[in-house]
Amino acid sequence: MTSTQQQAYGNNMKLVGAKWTFYSGDVNRDGIIDGNDMSSIDNDASQF
Repeated sequence: MTSTQQQAYGNNMKLVGAKWTFYSGDVNRDGIIDGNDMSSIDNDASQF
């Protein structure tokens, strides 16, 4: 699924380099999706 964005359900992919990738919940990019990621999202949402 790296040739076009339309190959994903709901067109929910992002182009990184030359490949289409899925969004993940790893906001701080430390390799783990955990409470720290949720805190970052929650803080940003409340500040918005």
